[in-house]
Amino acid sequence: MTNHPDNDTASFFPGKQPGLDLLSSDDEERAGIRVTRAEFSRMMGCSRQAVTDWANAGRIVVGADGRFDPRQAVASLLRTGDPARIRAKVLEPLVRDIGKRDQRIADLEAQLAAANEQKDFNEAVGDEYQELFEAFDGALAGAWNDLLEHPAPASLAALRSWLETALQYGASNAGSLIDHLPDAFADAAARDDTEIEGGAPASEAEPLV
Repeated sequence: MTNHPDNDTASFFPGKQPGLDLLSSDDEERAGIRVTRAEFSRMMGCSRQAVTDWANAGRIVVGADGRFDPRQAVASLLRTGDPARIRAKVLEPLVRDIGKRDQRIADLEAQLAAANEQKDFNEAVGDEYQELFEAFDGALAGAWNDLLEHPAPASLAALRSWLETALQYGASNAGSLIDHLPDAFADAAARDDTEIEGGAPASEAEPLV
């Protein structure tokens, strides 16, 4: 049964002349593009023999130069054959391009998600270091005078130990800088405090009577 051209072609190309208008520019249409059988077979994704069979059956009209208008050929095929199969052939390049576009969009979305995740991580690390530096500044201000009373190597060791502890366990768990003095210096400081508070050290105190 022959399909009515107005119904098939109008629904396939609403508001357009039947044929390949969907895939052609206005300039090409005005220029009257014409193709060979081989070119049309590539456009339709079929064999050249199929195009020859369509021509021999009168379904497409080939000019004396062996060329024909692909828009008119598609319109004729829609009138004389299965519109669904012709539509699928015509739209196949467009569907393929849409698939590539969708994959590209998915790739870009994945890259954007990864970039946002990295940004969030960098911001979190930056905030942690900012808090650490602020805590270190406060700890240093509170212990500065005490550190000056100790040899420079001991004070530097205390600073290094405090930072290592703060990085591993958090600044709130690092304690005072004085707590991080090497044991020998911490013991000496304790003995000094004893001498100041109680007079002479226990080893030099007078024996009890």
